[in-house]
Amino acid sequence: MTARYVSEHPDDVTPEEYEAIDDLLGMDTLAGRYVYDDADYVKFFTDRLDGATTQQYAAWARAWLAEGLRHPASYVDATGAMVAPWFTFDEIDMTFWGWGEQYDLSYVDSNPPDALLPARVFLEERYAALSENPLTCVLVSTGLFATLLPAFFLTSMACDRQTRRHALVPVAVIALSVVLGMWLGPTATFPGNGVRYLFPLVTTAPLMVSFCRSELIGARARAMGPQATLSC
Repeated sequence: MTARYVSEHPDDVTPEEYEAIDDLLGMDTLAGRYVYDDADYVKFFTDRLDGATTQQYAAWARAWLAEGLRHPASYVDATGAMVAPWFTFDEIDMTFWGWGEQYDLSYVDSNPPDALLPARVFLEERYAALSENPLTCVLVSTGLFATLLPAFFLTSMACDRQTRRHALVPVAVIALSVVLGMWLGPTATFPGNGVRYLFPLVTTAPLMVSFCRSELIGARARAMGPQATLSC
């Protein structure tokens, strides 16, 4: 948000705000480092965050609040640009694990045993077939797991009071996964990153659907009366 604000309103930064932002993020290059769908360039391409004090963070927070009140549209746009990929039907790239190209993983044997190679090839081919077929690509899409299934889960849990009581813990887990793991994640589009932020929802999707089915059956039985509940 701060980087977008500086790039859009460079002449609307007070001297106090300039100093507060500069202490943490480096104002001289901040606007140029802004990338609408990747916060890493703002956070990691400066050494000023290392050793920053609580007072410096507090000063930046005051500047962040003041600038947001002056130009809230910049903050809305910054947030929307960052989380927009979670609402698309782009393929989840489950086969990208190229971390060895970015980090020194020489001490890790990342190659699977030869005996597992045929299984790996088979699974990758089946996954590619799903993602490339226009009828089945939605099954391996970002939007399905990041938006549609959580929305289905949350709306299903609102059907009656007992269901809402049962769903308190699952709803909290899903909400935290979405808000903390995805909406506050530094990027949703770079291959691999999207997978690790989305993975909790991918792995819990079968449990979400099963829980919804069970609760909806119970809610329908309760609505039909005691006899129907006993039969169910």
